[in-house]
Amino acid sequence: MLVTSAFERFVRLWAKRFNYVGYVACALMLCISTVDILGGKLFSWPLSGAFDMVGLLAVLVGAFPIASTELVGGHVRLDMGLVFLPKKIKKFCQILANVLSLGLVGLLIYSSVGFGIKMLVTGEATMTVAIPLFPFVFAFVLACLPALLVFFLELKLPETLEAEKEGDRL
Repeated sequence: MLVTSAFERFVRLWAKRFNYVGYVACALMLCISTVDILGGKLFSWPLSGAFDMVGLLAVLVGAFPIASTELVGGHVRLDMGLVFLPKKIKKFCQILANVLSLGLVGLLIYSSVGFGIKMLVTGEATMTVAIPLFPFVFAFVLACLPALLVFFLELKLPETLEAEKEGDRL
């Protein structure tokens, strides 16, 4: 493990904690699906709103592990063409990609906050059991914050994190 700054340790800690939220949501999805299937097949009593709950938990499963997945280099990257470029151009492309990723996640957070406020005001809820949707939109926003910090960290320390990601792949 390379020497890390306090900011990097903070980002890694919160990315790891948010990953656990995704694990718990995935386990809850499994439990709800199991209860729904067994209840419907064995006792003719399916779980009301199981489809709604599983769909909402899928937001948590998909959003909360984003930061930790990015830290370990688990997202799809198009490095094939960059391998043959000189180091300066490769570094420029990595910085450009990190800036664009940072801007995209920032825009995603901004628009999701507006969408969540709209959901809160209109009282939008699921159709079957009327679970409000705005908490899940705001949970998505919360899950994107560590991803924003990870992209900022990659912009600040690109060589350190890239070397670590390469080491994880071998």
